[in-house]
Amino acid sequence: WALGAACRAVWSEDRTVYPAIVVSLYGERCRVRFNDYGNYKDLALSELQAPDDAPQTPIENCLKPPLDEEDHWIESKALDWKPGSRCRAVYSEDSMVYPAVVLWVKGERCCVRFDGYENEEEQEVSALLSLGALHGNSMSAAAKVNI
Repeated sequence: WALGAACRAVWSEDRTVYPAIVVSLYGERCRVRFNDYGNYKDLALSELQAPDDAPQTPIENCLKPPLDEEDHWIESKALDWKPGSRCRAVYSEDSMVYPAVVLWVKGERCCVRFDGYENEEEQEVSALLSLGALHGNSMSAAAKVNI
């Protein structure tokens, strides 16, 4: 499998196979983005199915293009997270990633408020994700957003 490859994968919520795109590779695992809904899922490469194993969903029905610039693996680098920075963060209660805003930064720790829920949680700065990043702490996609 290669970055940007079309595939099919099982979405765990309903156990249905959907068309997807490989958006990152790491060892024997990968992350795919499902074409129809834009959801992401980490999977073993062995779980991926060839795109021609079943009928494809027409691309015009997809919410996002098959591969966005933001989906490419982005090398992590030192960042300047500060109060007001938009990010994504893992909520400890359900281990899901949600959009959030940074409230404060002290050394390697910070506090974020999750959008729509108003929950606040202290986190490691290194655990923050930019709005478009899949892994690591890159803010390259966040730089496109007016903060």
